[in-house]
Amino acid sequence: MSQMSVAIVGAGIAGLAFAAALRRVGVDFHVYEQAPRLSEVGAGVQLAPNATRELHRLGLADALATVAVAPQAIEIRRWDDGTSLQRIPLGGECLARFGAPYYTLHRADLHSSLLSLLPPERVHLGAGGGRGAGRGAVRGDPGGWG
Repeated sequence: MSQMSVAIVGAGIAGLAFAAALRRVGVDFHVYEQAPRLSEVGAGVQLAPNATRELHRLGLADALATVAVAPQAIEIRRWDDGTSLQRIPLGGECLARFGAPYYTLHRADLHSSLLSLLPPERVHLGAGGGRGAGRGAVRGDPGGWG
């Protein structure tokens, strides 16, 4: 029986997180990204405790603690006078209740943290389809992936 090998199409947050999870359990993988280089795109990301718990399991606890902010609360205020309508406690209360922090951070920081978990030779940039290939197609030998 041959070992499974997985081709992941797209080096976004989901693709890199999946690749990091596969690496953690010893499954062979390659990530194929159409873009010729990875760049800072996007804006802020909110990570609920269920997400940060999984990212910690992948080995990102220290990296996230460095680049993310753990807000103490989310407050919803009236637009015209700033009166507080609702307050959702986070911070220490969130950590105690769910066992992981609630974070906000820039998407590029999360992306680069995930990328740091992967060997560079496993992430292939500029892997768009060739002439006549469908949008986002990956060139290669599918027989060699399984």
